[in-house]
Amino acid sequence: MWANPKYAAHPEKIWDSLDDCERDLRNATVPIGYMFGSEDPLMNDYYTSNMYIWRVTKGCHFTILNGEKHLMEIDTPERVADEALAFINQAHKNYD
Repeated sequence: MWANPKYAAHPEKIWDSLDDCERDLRNATVPIGYMFGSEDPLMNDYYTSNMYIWRVTKGCHFTILNGEKHLMEIDTPERVADEALAFINQAHKNYD
């Protein structure tokens, strides 16, 4: 299997417990942005946990794009880009 060397040093994080996950999210030291589409099956199938993450992630930016589905970056790239750039701009101000 091919691995992108740019990300090889940062494998996906899998926590040993939900308590460990929550502790790390509460103590995050980098800006974290979550973006979902309101019609995304993954948003709705895991609604409770998706609503939980924004309450426990320290200083996160949480956006739900009304009417968008799972591939919103393909369906409405300008809307997604605007939200992402707004997050980056705000995160940069708060991170300096």
